[in-house]
Parts: sequence; C-alpha cells; structure tokens
Amino acid sequence: MVDGFESLRQDHQDASRLFAEYEVSGDGSLVRELCAGLARHAEIEEEVFYPTLRSILAEGAELADDCLNEHAAMQSLIAHIEQSPPEDLTQPIEELRALFDHHVQVEEGEILPKMREAGISPDALGLYLETARQEASARHPLT
Repeated sequence: MVDGFESLRQDHQDASRLFAEYEVSGDGSLVRELCAGLARHAEIEEEVFYPTLRSILAEGAELADDCLNEHAAMQSLIAHIEQSPPEDLTQPIEELRALFDHHVQVEEGEILPKMREAGISPDALGLYLETARQEASARHPLT
C-alpha cells in the first residue's frame, strides 16, 4: 500500500527538486514539467485531500480554504509562466517557489500531523490519492 502522507511529501520533494534544477540550469523543459506536476498535485489535493481535511478536523474547512486560495494564486502564476517567453521566467518562477514553499510548510508542518493525529489511515488516503493521481496524470502529462 501507498502511504498517502508520504505520497504528498514525495510530490513536494519532486517539485522542490525541479525548482532547484531550474535555478541551476535555466532549462525550459523543467518549467513545463514543474508546472504540469504542480497542476496535477493541486488537482489531487483538491479532489481527495481537502475534502477529507474538511470532514475530519474542526478547523478543516478554514485550513482547506486557505490552501485553495494558495492553489489559486499558484495556478495564476503557472498560467502566466506558460504564456511567457523563456527569458522572462525568472521573476514568476521565484514567486511561484515562494508560494509553493509556504504551502508545503503549512501542509507538512501543520495539516499532515493533525490529520495523522485524527486517525486518518495512511493506506486509505494513499489509495484515494493514487486513484486521483491516475486520472489527473491523463489531464496533466509531465512530458
């Protein structure tokens, strides 16, 4: 079984790695991969993780709404990045990374521990996330 909490952390690590590789290389193909991966990850969280968060934690609705607002800001930047010429990507990528880093800090530092404490099954969450991931992968291919 896939541990759902670790699956989300792995997505975060993959995106962080792509940000770091882009900073070093400036390779535009990494930007496409990063944007597709972030879009897929956001979709998975919005379909599975945030509804679970809302139903489990007393403050889940507020936390989910905050995360959705962050997703909207990141999606807006992704749209801008996808329409920008490669030489104009530095600033929006830096902004995207700052939003992403904050988002990860909240999810991994606050939300995931609270959900574990609430008794969410990592295996059940993983199953739901993997199903959503397969569907999202068709809409947001990495290549």
